[in-house]
Amino acid sequence: MSSNSGSVVPTVITGVVGLAGIVGSILSARLTSRSAARNLQLSISAEGKRAHTGEKRRIYAAFNSAIEGLWIIATSSEDFTTDPGRLHYNQAMSLLWSTYYEVSLIAPGNVNTLAVDTTNVMNQFASDLRKLTGNRARHAPPGFDEKRKDLISAMRADLGEQEFR
Repeated sequence: MSSNSGSVVPTVITGVVGLAGIVGSILSARLTSRSAARNLQLSISAEGKRAHTGEKRRIYAAFNSAIEGLWIIATSSEDFTTDPGRLHYNQAMSLLWSTYYEVSLIAPGNVNTLAVDTTNVMNQFASDLRKLTGNRARHAPPGFDEKRKDLISAMRADLGEQEFR
C-alpha cells in the first residue's frame, strides 16, 4: 500500500494544481470579460458623444447659414411683393425659423437665448425691409454684428471649440 500511496499523492497534488489552474482561468476570464464590457461601454459612450457633437455642429452651421441666407435675400433689390422675390423671402424666413427650432432642441440655455434673440432681430429686420427698395443693407439693426459674434462664440464653447475673436 505504501507503494500505491506514493503514486497517489503526486497524482492528487497534480489534480489539485490542475483544478486551481482551471479555477484561475475561469476567474481570469470573468475579470477579462468584465473589463472588456466596461471598455466597450466607454467606447460606445464616447462614440455617442462624438455623434451628438457632430449633430450639434451640423445644426449650428445650418442655423448660421439660414441667417446669412435671409440677410442676403432681405438686403437684395428683389421685389418681395411679387414672385420670385416673395418666394425667396418666404423660403429664407421659413428656413431661419425651422433651423432655429432645431437649435432650440439641442442647445443649452445661453445658446438658445442668443439664438432666439438673433432670430427675432432677423425676423424684424427682414420684415421691416420687405417694403423698402434700394440699398436695404444700410438699414442693418444696431448691434447685430456683436450679437452674432456672441452667438457664434457660445456655440463654439458648447461644441468644445476655442474662442476665435
